[in-house]
Amino acid sequence: MPGEWRVELDVEDHAVLHRALDRLRERGVAREARHRLGAGVDVSVDAERIFTYAQTLEQAEEAARILGELARDHHLIASATITQWDPEHERWEPADVPRP
Repeated sequence: MPGEWRVELDVEDHAVLHRALDRLRERGVAREARHRLGAGVDVSVDAERIFTYAQTLEQAEEAARILGELARDHHLIASATITQWDPEHERWEPADVPRP
């Protein structure tokens, strides 16, 4: 795993005509996020989602803030969620779930 924390920006699915434009906007958001977040946070795009992977909760919170801001700037309807990798169960868990 590139980091213990993941931010998922889920872009609302639109009608077929809007999907191509949204893909271009999503790539623009990802490109700008990479530039603003720097080398410590990885960014990837998959279907209607943009993911960032960070080492700390603080980096993940900053990534969620920046992704939300960039999505709005690119006229995308999106929501960001922060999850943390649970190595014991090998899955992503919501950030507010206590870990041992």
